Amino acid sequence: MFNKILVPLDGSALAEGALSRVLDLARQGLVNKVILLNVVKLKTRLTDIPLNELGIGMGMDTAPQWHEELGRSRDYLTSWEFRLRSQGLKVESVLLEGRHPARDISKFAQESDVDLILVATHGYTGVKRMLFGSVAAKVIQKVRMPVFLIREAAAVSDQVKYTFAGKPLSHAA
Repeated sequence: MFNKILVPLDGSALAEGALSRVLDLARQGLVNKVILLNVVKLKTRLTDIPLNELGIGMGMDTAPQWHEELGRSRDYLTSWEFRLRSQGLKVESVLLEGRHPARDISKFAQESDVDLILVATHGYTGVKRMLFGSVAAKVIQKVRMPVFLIREAAAVSDQVKYTFAGKPLSHAA
């Protein structure tokens, strides 16, 4: 039994595919509580900073857009929290502001004492992985708890292909 399962969500259909697997685990009585996590990226580049903050002319005020983005993220998490609760799950949603999603997810997981991180991944290898990176791969490197990876095809199909502790598992949904 997993006391706390962390599910990082970024608003994509791929990430949301992990939620059906959470429900599968819950139906088997393996889940006590689910934590939905969304990391909203803070401004990190010089081009992200309004010109008036640099002392150059008036610039453009990006605060309203930033607040809108935070509001959309809160609404998104609340929507999923409601859906999962309607299925009988205990759910908490957390919105973080951060610069590095993998690092922020890993830090939150360790500080929150979660038992399992369940995350969907594209499963890119080689050049694609170098170009696009992998939040899931970085999380795996940074945490001490198990990470349950769901490959892209499994997150959006009826055939579920799980990877757990580095070993592939198959299960028909």
